[in-house]
Amino acid sequence: ETAAAKGKMNSTDASMVLAVIYNREKKYDQALRLINELHAKYPRNFLFEMAKATVYEKMKQWDQAVRVYEEVLGKVQRKQDGYDRIRAARLYYSLGTSNVNRYQFEKAAENFERVVSSQDSPPDEKAGGHMWLGKIFDSKNERTKAVEQYDALLQLDCDPELKEEAKRYKRRAYGQ
Repeated sequence: ETAAAKGKMNSTDASMVLAVIYNREKKYDQALRLINELHAKYPRNFLFEMAKATVYEKMKQWDQAVRVYEEVLGKVQRKQDGYDRIRAARLYYSLGTSNVNRYQFEKAAENFERVVSSQDSPPDEKAGGHMWLGKIFDSKNERTKAVEQYDALLQLDCDPELKEEAKRYKRRAYGQ
């Protein structure tokens, strides 16, 4: 804390490490304060905004997390401040999971649809998108659509555990 507050050469490094420590100790308000200070000092570093959204998720403040992800996505789409270096699909995935957690399933489905249709989504991210879409459709008793999502996941070269989970939900609907 002293190095972060008074250090001359290593205060940024100390602040970054301290933010991680505060997160692990569940001192989220202190972590947010440091992350905000770091982002103010380095406004072109999107990782600080992503870290802020992650802290809000840990605090279960889903509306705040969504707000931050949407702000970052806007900067990506405008190619503002070097934010075009982050993949939009990564943001849509994070938006999808936060929207699931705040029970905004239609918005979550829209986010996951963007993930699975994106050219820049890696296979595991696409698989996660298909898995969530399948679960959302199963939750709405739209079994045919759910199975289509699980089948699409099974066609991907992705994590075998995701494939096993998809096979399980093909046999027995999510939530049953």
